[in-house]
Amino acid sequence: LARQFPHGKILPFNVPEWLQPALSVRSIDHGAEAEVDIDLGALHGVLSRRALALLTAADGADDAGAALRMRTDAKQMLADLLDMTPTHAITHYNYACAVALLLADDAADAAAAA
Repeated sequence: LARQFPHGKILPFNVPEWLQPALSVRSIDHGAEAEVDIDLGALHGVLSRRALALLTAADGADDAGAALRMRTDAKQMLADLLDMTPTHAITHYNYACAVALLLADDAADAAAAA
């Protein structure tokens, strides 16, 4: 979960907007501490939608470096989902698509360099 937060630090009062449907934050001790509840079903859904959104955005990116980062981030999110739900067939399919897109990027780079 920490990978989804800026700099890998879970900051309960700075949850990325796209991740908010999966988390519930309750202040403890007048804001000095917080309790974070995670809805695992919702977490799977928001991570999956975010990964697919990144793959879609990468297709329209003008900058090849940005597209590569988006595809790499999507692949990592899908790998995290597979850790959570290793038998989820759709996540396996989406992960395979992300890997194929990254391999296609590598092949295009190699062809351009030749």
